[in-house]
Amino acid sequence: MTNSIPDIGHEPDLYVQIEGDGEFEFEIVGESHYQSALAVICGGKTENGHQRYCVAYLIPEPDNPYDPNAILVEINGLQVGYIDKHSAPRMSKAMNGKTVTIDAVIVGGWVRNDGSEGHFGVKLDL
Repeated sequence: MTNSIPDIGHEPDLYVQIEGDGEFEFEIVGESHYQSALAVICGGKTENGHQRYCVAYLIPEPDNPYDPNAILVEINGLQVGYIDKHSAPRMSKAMNGKTVTIDAVIVGGWVRNDGSEGHFGVKLDL
């Protein structure tokens, strides 16, 4: 799936688009801290949850106080998580300071009549 890159204020000459294999198996981390942003993107929780395809920006954060290899994941201009700390150094080196766009899917985000809820998650086509 190839999406057009939305204009959310990023300079087009500073990013690279990556085409995946369509499997969406790479999970990001930290989404638990960004559930409200994911709910905004998806329009809230629903009884059956979501499987919303979109474009994610992977943004290097060399000034991150916890990890100079940190890579922020942003969708629709909202921070939704990070690349895990084991994958980030290799990816950060390959990104060479550029922002990368990649297809993503937001999953989960359900709330049932019995009161049970599922958190949102993000998977990348990487």
